[in-house]
Amino acid sequence: MAKKDVPNPRNSITMKVRVREARRRWRRVREHFVAALGPPESLPLLVGNVQRGVIRTWCSPGGAYPRAAPLRRVLAARGIDPQPFSEFVRWVGPGNSVVRAFCLLGQHKWSSTTSSLNRAERRRKQKSEGPLRRRIDGVVEWPCQNCQRAERGRRNLERINKPGRRRGPDKRPRGNPQKTEQHRLNIADRHLSRAALGHPFHLCTLCGLVIYETRWHQVCRRTWRAYCRKRKLDPEATLPVTVPRRGPDSTRGLMRNYEILMRRAVGHESRRELLADQRLASRAAARRRGRPRMLKSKMAVTQAAKAFIRLIPGAWALVFSRDDGRNSRRDQITPLPTSLRPLIASGARDSLIVRLHAHEMDVAKIGKVTGADTEYVVAVIEKSAADRPDSGSVRSEERNSRIQNG
Repeated sequence: MAKKDVPNPRNSITMKVRVREARRRWRRVREHFVAALGPPESLPLLVGNVQRGVIRTWCSPGGAYPRAAPLRRVLAARGIDPQPFSEFVRWVGPGNSVVRAFCLLGQHKWSSTTSSLNRAERRRKQKSEGPLRRRIDGVVEWPCQNCQRAERGRRNLERINKPGRRRGPDKRPRGNPQKTEQHRLNIADRHLSRAALGHPFHLCTLCGLVIYETRWHQVCRRTWRAYCRKRKLDPEATLPVTVPRRGPDSTRGLMRNYEILMRRAVGHESRRELLADQRLASRAAARRRGRPRMLKSKMAVTQAAKAFIRLIPGAWALVFSRDDGRNSRRDQITPLPTSLRPLIASGARDSLIVRLHAHEMDVAKIGKVTGADTEYVVAVIEKSAADRPDSGSVRSEERNSRIQNG
């Protein structure tokens, strides 16, 4: 690419070639021009707004050649036939001059520019083809681009599908379009174990269980809006009281723990293989600083998978709200809420059941979120009410459902 204000040597060479060719073409028609024009001394001072001295230089053997526009004006002013000079005028004319053409393939008229015509002529010369035919009226018999592409595609199609053509041997076996159920199952497992998720995991603002991409379970969001509507609060401006947690940040290793769970259950990878994978590192949250924390033992791999299960709600549809067909496969390898029964039996989610009941969530919905049976949810609520006799009063309700400004 040529720099600005720096002469391009290729342009100068091209201009020299064009000037040399223009002089050669003018020498062919100069004698005819002088014979048709007559003696230059007998001409008026201006002929077609061109000075007589300029016309004299055109007629002299060593003089300059005329430009296209002045030559046309002189020929029109003197009544000279412009047909013998048409080739010279096309050569010295501007590159954006209109060229009338006729497409023999499509049998229609179209137009182009002189520069495009010159490039087409050069391409034909490189292919050892003759020049384009020009009619008497100046129209060029030149196929248009659309018809040329259609003709080229038609020839290729006939070459490929010619009668009697036999297909050669395949370089590799063709894929079977009829996939078996096991093949489809293997593809789905590969998507689960190796697919990279584009969004992070979060903990629901109300229940504190894991959810992908958003920060609210739909059932929790509706419960919170109904709870605020009864108390004339703005659900967008206020947020529930966060559940106090001890230990490290639970959201820091959610993505890593999910990947370990899927690769252990679906990919059937051993703990040694997962331990050797350097990508499985729990990075610090965006608001905190810290280096990646690598897994240091096989027991850490097992605990990472269990840590994600402890934060799973009662259904995979609450974690991944988009029904892309993978939740059914996830439910086969880690059935919910069956996998949560030991956790629920230990009483780890009793406080969450009481919290959701304090926000007036239905018993059925509490069982769906926590994964507990309806009978167990009712027993936990009754036990909580028995431990706190004043829990049914308005004062206790207001104390248990404190609101913090968002």
